Amino acid sequence: MDSEGGGTPVDDENATDSNGEGDGDSEGNTGGDPPAPLTLSIPDDITVSASGYLTAVNLDPESVASGADGEGNILPVSVDQTGPFVSGPHDIVWSVSDGSSTVSKTQILKVVPLVTTAMDIDVDEGTSISIAFLLSGEAAVYPVTVPFSLSGTAVQGEDYSIDASDSSGSVTIDEGTRGHVNLRIIADELLESQKTIEINLGSLEPTNAVAGLPQQQVITIVEENIAPQLSFVVTQDTDAGKSVTSKTVAADAGVVTVTPDIDDPNPSDTHVVAWSDVLNRLPSAHVDSKTQSLTFNPETLLGVYSITAAVTDSGNPPYDVTDTVVVNVIATAPTLADDQDTDGDGILDSEEGTGDSDGDNVPDYLDAISAPHILVLDNSSETLSISVPGIQLALGALALAQGDHDASISEAFMVSQGVAQDIGYDYPFDLADFVASGMPSGDSYPIVHSLGDGNVIPEDAVYRNYLGDNLGWQDFVENAANEVYSTFAEQGACPAANAENYSEGLTAGHNCVLLLIEDGGPNDADGMVNGTVANLGGIAIKYIGVPSANSRIVLGKSMLVANGNDSTTITVWAYDEQQLPLANMLVTATIDIHGVTVSRFVDQGDGSYTATMTAGTYSRIGQVQVEIDNGDIAVTLLSKWLALTAVQKARTSGGCTVATDHSTDSSLILILVALLLFR
Repeated sequence: MDSEGGGTPVDDENATDSNGEGDGDSEGNTGGDPPAPLTLSIPDDITVSASGYLTAVNLDPESVASGADGEGNILPVSVDQTGPFVSGPHDIVWSVSDGSSTVSKTQILKVVPLVTTAMDIDVDEGTSISIAFLLSGEAAVYPVTVPFSLSGTAVQGEDYSIDASDSSGSVTIDEGTRGHVNLRIIADELLESQKTIEINLGSLEPTNAVAGLPQQQVITIVEENIAPQLSFVVTQDTDAGKSVTSKTVAADAGVVTVTPDIDDPNPSDTHVVAWSDVLNRLPSAHVDSKTQSLTFNPETLLGVYSITAAVTDSGNPPYDVTDTVVVNVIATAPTLADDQDTDGDGILDSEEGTGDSDGDNVPDYLDAISAPHILVLDNSSETLSISVPGIQLALGALALAQGDHDASISEAFMVSQGVAQDIGYDYPFDLADFVASGMPSGDSYPIVHSLGDGNVIPEDAVYRNYLGDNLGWQDFVENAANEVYSTFAEQGACPAANAENYSEGLTAGHNCVLLLIEDGGPNDADGMVNGTVANLGGIAIKYIGVPSANSRIVLGKSMLVANGNDSTTITVWAYDEQQLPLANMLVTATIDIHGVTVSRFVDQGDGSYTATMTAGTYSRIGQVQVEIDNGDIAVTLLSKWLALTAVQKARTSGGCTVATDHSTDSSLILILVALLLFR
């Protein structure tokens, strides 16, 4: 942070009073000498480097903002914004007031954006590609100049060429957040091994930007078929003659078209799209044989519909890639006012419209953030989910169905939609339901979730995913391609998703969570290597309920042979007073018969715990005593009676038998009679 400290007194010509007329009499002055003006000192203008999409800034680093009345009495100073701030220029207005007049001054803050390279990609020969340099936000000053260099095993002029306009070794960004370099991969007749082109941020510092991470993009030239990526564009042609691009459509607004968008690194491939069973599920659904687009009439529909398609390329061997788009059908499109700015972004609702220009499943008039890699996690707390520039984040199906235009979703809403409750776990915060796309198939997506002010990771927390009806709830699986990290936010701003100050695991007290989720990996709910990651999960802690006498014991058998091997299953159903199943219980069992053993109980889910009881060599009757303990409170239960009968073998002298433990026939009879009486 660049700051000189010190301040400027109020008699600066730019200071204004409450009437915007400069210094003057305070209200209520009846004559005589005018009162001395208020004095206001503010910090100098500052320039800081961005730390991510949002950057925390100490606007008053030397505590030099101060105000006083004409007699020197100290007055409180207020500021109109404290951050965190997006990249770009900001006017910070400081004010002092004595109740009758107000004086304000402006401090200039410039947040210099980070510049990074794009993600690694694979390309085929004969391909023309545009290489992007990405800013974390708008520049405080344009133009931005980004030096770069080319290296790798590929040879410029033989394996690739660069447009003459891009051959200067730097990219200039005059507006917006992207700069581009155009490359052409040269096709030849030679069968070669893979070669790489490395795009590196130059050794010289960028102008009006600072280098972030990553600083290198690797382009791998391959001479084989590469899997395409499938996405969708949803449009609705309204009765008013407009075409609206959005995955939220109105039932009364006309036909909907779902167009497959296929990104194939192999330029000569052709593609066939199959629309799964959607033709049977949507009324009047039709596929255009030329464009392979799907159209349907939503007039009898309401709610969220998942539409799945598969694309097959013509490569050798061919690839089949499947993906799903969710379409939210509402009854009627909202009427947008000409004088209202609902999202507060300075653009009127009627100008922005109900379309979705950044593809995040939030209508433009409700979406103040146009960056595709930024998703509002919770509108009420103004928290965000953030990936890296170049990634597309969007609301998942249940978040879309919840209808509040953010990615947060409560467990209660999930249960109302038919999702089984995650028994044994509590969620101190809402869960995040999102879809990420834009990376090569099989790569891992970095996603940061902010917990917001006052929310921190609790002790012994885990991250849990809901992976659909078949797999249900599971702990987030961690391995080399799937990881969980956390760190502190500063003034509510989490570091960038590729920053280096995240630590492994969920650390109690942190309030930023970084997930690394592998496409097609164990935490990807769609289960497919298709360039798209779907995830619904959140921070969870174990729920430790109180066991009650409502709990039950079930024995697999009521009689065992006392031969040292015969066994049965003990099933314990642990319930609380409301008959709700309990997880995370310590369950133990004993029986007062010598030689009988009981294995360790295993939690089977839904409040069920099982163990195996094995007979000894003594024939007796008894009851299994089970203790269910939550760590503080325990409840004890008794099973129905269990009989251990003697092993019988034929006497050598006749038809009577004796037991292996030397019990007589009469002892067996007595046990059976007693068992019947007690049952």
